[in-house]
Amino acid sequence: MTPPGTERTQLCPWLRLSGVRRPPTRIASMLPLALAVVVTACEERGLDLPDDSLLVSQHFRYHARMRDPPPCPEVLSGLEAHYAEMRAFLGFPEQVIDYYLYRDENDMAQTSPCVALAACASGGTVHTTQEIHRHELIHAYLAVLGRPPALIEEGIATVISCGGFEGASGAPTTPWRDLFQVNVTHRKDELGPVTEVYVAGSRLTRWIIDSFGPERFVAFYGSARRGTADQFAHDFETCFGRSLDDVWAEEVAASKPGFLLCPCNGDPWPRDGVPVGLERTCTGGHRPLLVDQDQAHAIDFAGEGFSVWNCDRAGVSSLLDGIQTTSALVQIPAGSYFVAFPSDRPNPFPMPPEPRRLSIGPWRSLGTSCAATVPFVDTGAENLRISAPATGQVWYARILFPTKRRMYLGSGSTEMGAGVFACSKDCPSDLASCTLIPDYFSGGLDMEGEVVIAVQTANTPGRHQKVELSPAL
Repeated sequence: MTPPGTERTQLCPWLRLSGVRRPPTRIASMLPLALAVVVTACEERGLDLPDDSLLVSQHFRYHARMRDPPPCPEVLSGLEAHYAEMRAFLGFPEQVIDYYLYRDENDMAQTSPCVALAACASGGTVHTTQEIHRHELIHAYLAVLGRPPALIEEGIATVISCGGFEGASGAPTTPWRDLFQVNVTHRKDELGPVTEVYVAGSRLTRWIIDSFGPERFVAFYGSARRGTADQFAHDFETCFGRSLDDVWAEEVAASKPGFLLCPCNGDPWPRDGVPVGLERTCTGGHRPLLVDQDQAHAIDFAGEGFSVWNCDRAGVSSLLDGIQTTSALVQIPAGSYFVAFPSDRPNPFPMPPEPRRLSIGPWRSLGTSCAATVPFVDTGAENLRISAPATGQVWYARILFPTKRRMYLGSGSTEMGAGVFACSKDCPSDLASCTLIPDYFSGGLDMEGEVVIAVQTANTPGRHQKVELSPAL
């Protein structure tokens, strides 16, 4: 008789060798055959892979087509940073990735092995028009482990998001057995079902990692079979001790927010209010922000864009985002967050002339008690943003305008709550004595000296109501 638990251990094996997980033997033995099939297919199609330039680092060979602009100088350091963070989190074996950068979508459609796809990865190779394609990189990193069903393969590549992407909203409505049969390479024919594979796979993957950790997930990734839906259900229950039907109903198909995640590794962002320069980069990035107690923070940002996200539930809308130079007040509950900033250079645009800078510091200018707030001095930034938890309460922000500014309620405000009001510096007994701040089409409202901004929030747990005050032209 097989000892209890033996079948589960055999199905989900994970071994450590010098701190690195070893792929299952049956998967490793299949790699030469799989690579041979890929190479043969490329030869039959007569593909013209990019080779005008080659950049080499410890874990990457970066093949690029001649293009304008050329690959950015920081691309290899950005790739290595992503590789290090993902390997620390997922523990895949050390390897070298071949990365092929095409001139544009037309070039890729005609010369790459990606049939009907905007980008693809086969084995440890990536084909794309993006200088750093994080989704396809996950596929390339984990290819050595094997190819699980698309719900798992696409799920992990979609669920890890450290760039401030909120992901598709809503829960999948298609039964998992139907999604199991979807061919994700036929995007043009099955766009709706393919999208649900990505969303559902993200939710399922997030549940596995939350419940059992990334190590168990990686073991399952290398063991789950691409055969039939019944085989997948059997493998899932054997490895995790839960029926896939039950988990799907409770965790995947249910309308629960927050299915994206970010490992949030690295040195935490300082909270001393001292400006920190963000080096100009074409790769984007993120940095952790650790908050030890519920507290309002003042954020001053100069540059092209940033956002603040919760590490534990990255799929919930960002606590704050700034598209242009911004001053902001945000109530941040105790926890782990990350500040995400996108690429400075979305192709084909040039790098901005000035570097971005960001400062974060505790500041008692925002709270549910008007009397307890202290003035925050308006810096004259292009936008003034306030972000308060949607608790159903009135949140007060005390702002000191050194010079008169005509402000209006901007397009960056969320449509929650009953309104945003300007009150005198003396705390109002009720909002009836305050003035509703109008939108752009109503001409705005003059603000000078000390002004109390009152934000009536909705009662939407887990969400932040974001208010944007913009200067009238």
